[in-house]
Amino acid sequence: MQIRVMGSHIDVGQSLTQYVEENLEKQVRKYFENAVNAEVHFSKDGHMFKVVITVNEGVKGGIKVKSDAEGGDVYGCFNEAAEK
Repeated sequence: MQIRVMGSHIDVGQSLTQYVEENLEKQVRKYFENAVNAEVHFSKDGHMFKVVITVNEGVKGGIKVKSDAEGGDVYGCFNEAAEK
């Protein structure tokens, strides 16, 4: 699965990108064996972080599954959105 990590008003460093790539694939594979790609978009507004995850789950017609979360910790936000 191809994963694209982006950020708005936040520098998405190598550590966060690596964390996302390692953990998102595990979460997505639980439910979607043929997921094609995923986009993870981080943003920051004041002291709050927001993450939006969009996964193309690979069936005919390209159904996309979207999840989001918001909080004070960027890793915690990602984990919450990935669990959804």
